[in-house]
Amino acid sequence: MREKALTVITALILSGALISCSQQEQMAEKQKAPPGKAASSIAATAKPAAMAQPAVLKEFAQELTTDSKIEQMVAGKIIEIPVRVKNISQETWPAGTVENQVNLAYHWLDSTGKIIVLDGIRTPLPNDLAPGSSVNLQARIQAPDRPGSYTLQLTVVQESVAWFENKGATTLDITITVTE
Repeated sequence: MREKALTVITALILSGALISCSQQEQMAEKQKAPPGKAASSIAATAKPAAMAQPAVLKEFAQELTTDSKIEQMVAGKIIEIPVRVKNISQETWPAGTVENQVNLAYHWLDSTGKIIVLDGIRTPLPNDLAPGSSVNLQARIQAPDRPGSYTLQLTVVQESVAWFENKGATTLDITITVTE
């Protein structure tokens, strides 16, 4: 009986070792696979945190233009104005639902230059914007609640990172009279 138990234990140990060797051989074969095959799936599972890191820009350079001749808005109302956004940096701007996407936005400044609206409505980029590329957007702008003379300051923001003008970029400033 003791011999049978030893035989069963030996068989289990050997089968476990054979499975381990088989698994090791399969992993070795996957690592030898051409790029884009099984090897890439090993890399994807080995470092998911590294691949999911949000892109933080190092350079914040924008060029914003508009053909709009807007001079007046009604207090609190939302309008759309065409804005051409050009990436004049050496980096691609991430768009969409990534953590640090880049959006067109704006501030409102009063007649003394004080910011009265910091976080204007965001207008998302339709896709990542490569260096030197531009896109035409319809910026949604909400007027301040009180009548007066204001500066609409259009700019780009990398969410949770920085407003471009705080990193040296030039904004597109438009003087607008807000009426009742």
